[in-house]
Amino acid sequence: MLSRLWVGLMFTTTVLARPTTAWATFGWRRIVVRRQVPIPAVTPTCFSSAIANPTDEWKGSSHSSSGFVDHILLDADQAPLSVTDAVQRILTDRKKQNLAVTELNATELLHLGSVWFLPASAPRDPALGGRPVRLDQTAPALQAGDYLRVHHHPRRFPHAHRYDWSKSIHDTSGDKPGVIVAEDTDKGWLVIRKPSMVPVHMTVDNCRENVADCLKQARAWQSPTADARDVYITTPQRLDQNTSGLVVVATLKPFAAYFASLLRSKTARQLSGDGDDRNHESLGSVHKLYRCL
Repeated sequence: MLSRLWVGLMFTTTVLARPTTAWATFGWRRIVVRRQVPIPAVTPTCFSSAIANPTDEWKGSSHSSSGFVDHILLDADQAPLSVTDAVQRILTDRKKQNLAVTELNATELLHLGSVWFLPASAPRDPALGGRPVRLDQTAPALQAGDYLRVHHHPRRFPHAHRYDWSKSIHDTSGDKPGVIVAEDTDKGWLVIRKPSMVPVHMTVDNCRENVADCLKQARAWQSPTADARDVYITTPQRLDQNTSGLVVVATLKPFAAYFASLLRSKTARQLSGDGDDRNHESLGSVHKLYRCL
């Protein structure tokens, strides 16, 4: 009975909501099982070129091979064309073909960071620097041969909007709870209570609904003259998307470098077999404590 119980505890199977990936965990070993998804050709709409997907050999483009993405090469007879118009045509074309389409419009997709761009002049080999960049509403007009990757069904994290990212957890004013536990503006750090269901970093199809960007936007909002792009926020520590808990955030570069060195030191000690942080507390150390609920 005990051996059966142990096997039951050590084996967990999880299937994602998205149909392209599933994984099983056996003890400490993770085995990834991926379904073979054919890489799509460029969507043959009225303004795209029906040639092979130019991203076949790009590193890090596995998500771009799913059914949640359209690939576009702009034809010469359609250029110049604004990015907003190009994305809206993709959404309209999908509706005409009775394909699944997001409720978001082109402007909202651009705001979320769901559109990527590579100019015609860029090399198609990532080893030569040919990597797409994320676009926003201020993108230049598209020219013939320019490439767009549109994530028309971006993953959303609505829990990010349920919190006030500028407030302390002890501040009970307003209808949204705060997330800030402690802060030192001189040394350049703050500790937040990360909500569950919110990623720490941006995803390939959503650069807004995450810890780092929510903190940036909140701090820019506090200062009318500030721009979120000028606010320094980095997350040297992370927790999984579904995990809630304390996360250290750096607001100044010197502290970010210091905390990163602590994490590297901890990893080095673990690899060397001396994983007891108490032997190194005089030099600074990082402790982690997990609790299953």
